[in-house]
Amino acid sequence: MKKMLVILLLLLLVILQYQLWMSDNGLIRTIKLRHAVNQQKNLNAELQGKNETLERDIVSLKQGVDVAEGIARHDLGMVKKGETFYRIVKKPEAKS
Repeated sequence: MKKMLVILLLLLLVILQYQLWMSDNGLIRTIKLRHAVNQQKNLNAELQGKNETLERDIVSLKQGVDVAEGIARHDLGMVKKGETFYRIVKKPEAKS
C-alpha cells in the first residue's frame, strides 16, 4: 500500500513538473516570451530614435531653405548659377 502511494506521488510529481516546464504556459515558454518582449522593446527604441530624427528633418525642411539646398547639393549634386563644379576622380588601380 505504501509502495503504491509513493509511486502514485512520484507519478503526480513528474506530471506536475512536466506541466510546469513544458506546457503552453510553462516556464520555458515564459522565458522565451520575455526574451522576445525585450528584443521588441530594443527594436522599438531604435525605431523611435529614427522617427525622432526624421521628424526633426521634416521640421527643418518645412522651416528653412538652407537645409533643402544642402540636401540637394549633397544628394543630387546640384550647383548654383555662377558656381563651378569640380569632380575629382581617382585613377583606377591596375589589375594584376
